[in-house]
Amino acid sequence: MIINMLNQLESLGIPWLYFDFKQDARHLPNDAIWVFRWNWLRLNPLLPPKGVPQIQWVQTLADIFAHVFGWFHGSENYLLEFLHKLLNSSRGIPTLKDLHQLIKKAEERTRKRMDYFDVVMNRLQSMLLVLGDVIDCKRGFSIEELLKHPVVLELDGLRRDEANFLVELILAYIFHYR
Repeated sequence: MIINMLNQLESLGIPWLYFDFKQDARHLPNDAIWVFRWNWLRLNPLLPPKGVPQIQWVQTLADIFAHVFGWFHGSENYLLEFLHKLLNSSRGIPTLKDLHQLIKKAEERTRKRMDYFDVVMNRLQSMLLVLGDVIDCKRGFSIEELLKHPVVLELDGLRRDEANFLVELILAYIFHYR
């Protein structure tokens, strides 16, 4: 049913985005459909959609991390604190690796702050290890350009948390962009 709907949308010239977790859409018959493997993407999560203030976007990004990884407010607020520090001190376009390096330098003295440090560092390290170049770039694919075409994004073979992060990031980007 879904494949039939996608074919009908494509035949009407209506762009769509399909997150494919099992390569179900790989056999769609049209050359106009763009098919991307997750590891072909290049997205800088710190770059907001056009017209969205950086402060609003980093709050959204912190919410995405918290939702995907099941963080409570303390860890989310800890991440948000360092996102603000990074953006206020950064020259040029910061990346998640820059954020990781900034947090790594933190010298926490209280047990609570050390717990937040451990949680945030653990998740950032796993994201950078698993997604690597996908999220560790200054600039990446134009999501705005992707929205002009029928697109299949294949997420098979990607760990659940990282797949969920990419999906939520892209959906939040589209929501704020539109």
